[in-house]
Amino acid sequence: MKLAGRVLATVIILGLPIYYWRFTVMGLPTNLTELASLLLLILTIATLISERRRPVFPLWLPTSLLIGALLLGTWGAPDRQVALGIVKGWFIIPAVFYWAVVQLFDRQHYRWLVGALVVGSLGVAAYALLQQAGLIGLLGYQQVGGNLQQYLDQHRALAFFESPNYLAMFLVPTAALTFWLGRGQYRWLGLAVAAGLTLVVVLTGSRSGLIALALGTLIIALIRIERLSIRFGVSLLTVLVIAGVLFLLPRSAGIDNERLYIWREAWSYYRLHPVWGIGPGAFQSYFQQYGSRDPAIYRAVLPYALHPHNLYLTLLLSGGPLALASFGWIVVELGRRATRVIRGDRYLRALLAGGLVILIQGLFDTTYFKNDLALIFWLLAAGIILLTENSDSEATDERV
Repeated sequence: MKLAGRVLATVIILGLPIYYWRFTVMGLPTNLTELASLLLLILTIATLISERRRPVFPLWLPTSLLIGALLLGTWGAPDRQVALGIVKGWFIIPAVFYWAVVQLFDRQHYRWLVGALVVGSLGVAAYALLQQAGLIGLLGYQQVGGNLQQYLDQHRALAFFESPNYLAMFLVPTAALTFWLGRGQYRWLGLAVAAGLTLVVVLTGSRSGLIALALGTLIIALIRIERLSIRFGVSLLTVLVIAGVLFLLPRSAGIDNERLYIWREAWSYYRLHPVWGIGPGAFQSYFQQYGSRDPAIYRAVLPYALHPHNLYLTLLLSGGPLALASFGWIVVELGRRATRVIRGDRYLRALLAGGLVILIQGLFDTTYFKNDLALIFWLLAAGIILLTENSDSEATDERV
């Protein structure tokens, strides 16, 4: 049972984009990723029973509070069915996956999941490159409801997703992770994979993704490196990289102004419902209702107003202060665990780097509210939990 569960969890991570294949079961909308995660839950429970082992529930309280706040937020959502679907697919299912991984995996076997994430990300990156070369066109669902061809005409990498930014959000955590993952004779392989994924992020035109990569790498380097001169050099290089990103990937001032407009609108909607927010998935409905107060800006911004383009604003709108505080509790607890022993554990550095870039890019994009992005977040969380249980005795890396 345990082996079957480990294999199934690895397959789920390897095939993350497969959730785009949606269907209904007994009238309920779902996808293969959700069904596989429910099967994983059954295998996990069967494993615990067969081994007569009591389950562990790390982070159960903040996770429960987060899901509870979001469920309360659904009552005020314009479309309660959509809101409940978001809570199910982006919070409950990923939390179930996280819990199953913590029960089934140990430090050694967790590498299966990391390997699956890297291989899957490379596959997505290769698909994007083939699409950029004109060898692959848009898929059927990408040709419905929006002009995604415009991104290919602008030479922005897209792959399976609804926008280049989604592709960047998918690849950035793995790029950060692989940068720190290589060791010994495999160090250059890790750097090569990170460079390849970063190249595709560059092709997406996502400035926030590249800045998150630079800042996330800097933070881990400053934690890892002890010599002051090297710290200064790394910091200077990061500043130059960020300046280069802003200079070489310019976007029209209108794009930045539109994002600022969306943020202001999002905050005004939260002020209407300051306790539980407006509910998951309700932002576009509110924007269509209230954003049209300025018709000229409204028409320009509407195609980009699917969500608030900020992870923390989205949490606040979806479930109020309790949702944001609960998510912060999870992040702080994971950071507290990791930073105790991060200098001596390269795997932990890699996972923390992946998590950091999610949080940094979340200042400019909604880096969690999607099936695959949520699973990546909880995969990294499970790894930090597993690696910090007995990490003091297993930390073997030398300090710089």
